[in-house]
Amino acid sequence: MGSIRRIGKNWQIDATRHGVRVRQIVGSSKRLATEILRDLEGKLVRGEYGLDHKDTPVETLLTRFRDYAKANIAPKSARRYQDVVDRFNEFLRTRRSMRLCSHVTTGVIEEFRQYRLAGSRPPKTKSMNFEIKALRTIFNYGIKWELTSKNPTDGVKSQKVTDAKPLRFLSREEAMALLESSPQDMRSIILGFLLTGMRRGELEHLVWDDIDFSAGMIRIRHKADWRPKTGERDIPMNSDMKDLLLQLRATRRPEVPYVFTIDGKPAFTSDIRRRLMRIAKRAHVKDMTSIHALRHTFGSLLAKSGVALPIVQRLLGHTDIRTTMIYVHTTGEEHREAVEKLDFVNGAKKD
Repeated sequence: MGSIRRIGKNWQIDATRHGVRVRQIVGSSKRLATEILRDLEGKLVRGEYGLDHKDTPVETLLTRFRDYAKANIAPKSARRYQDVVDRFNEFLRTRRSMRLCSHVTTGVIEEFRQYRLAGSRPPKTKSMNFEIKALRTIFNYGIKWELTSKNPTDGVKSQKVTDAKPLRFLSREEAMALLESSPQDMRSIILGFLLTGMRRGELEHLVWDDIDFSAGMIRIRHKADWRPKTGERDIPMNSDMKDLLLQLRATRRPEVPYVFTIDGKPAFTSDIRRRLMRIAKRAHVKDMTSIHALRHTFGSLLAKSGVALPIVQRLLGHTDIRTTMIYVHTTGEEHREAVEKLDFVNGAKKD
């Protein structure tokens, strides 16, 4: 594991263990150099040489987080974290000396960003920001588990998103065209999104126990294998949504707890996105590539109807009202109409 060699009149010791290498000049006595080397080797084996007790190989942290995510995070989110872990491991293989958590500095995180952006398929800014955020979460868990004492992502700022696709909102006419072109099972799913603004995961995991017909509420609740993105909330059902749920309940199969199904099976075991795109093509609704557009349409139509933004925010489950602001669409003519409502001169004359 270690060696000594003569350099001029002095002896140099050289030892490596678990990616930690120590090389130093210790004087002119070979016997002393041998004793120092033996002591150094013992400390390296025990992990005592110059290491923070809260330090561990990066691989250990990444593996532990991967196992934690599989057991405690929704499968879709766990897969996204695993993708980030895989990419970070790929990056670390190009930096062989970065074995320990303490070796990963803020500069290394920035190098990782540049490594990803220089690849053959560079990520969009939003995706790159998520990868940095994921690493921040992983290292925070490392601190919690006492595997490291610092988070190298501290001070690493998210980049301003300038390359995102514009959000797709459906007009009422487009929404009606989709519904008219849909088979009954997909029509129910599309209506579910349009009438509640639920996220895909929320609608996917909705079970009959979440429906409170007496209170007229849909309860978004934690499940054993899934958690809502922004916590639990209640969504009131209007008369159309209540009628839809009553129709679905009348045809439900007792062994299937999920509200939305296709051929008696949980709806999202099918490729819902592909089905939706085929329906949109038949209905001549252009640029319909995401289920999330249905949720956007719910928020957009509410805001356009004059519903106060804080109410839209709560219905959609946004934690930050700035997110809800994307549903405010105004035109120059609407701006003109707004300021025309201010009438001090003529009002004063009337008085």
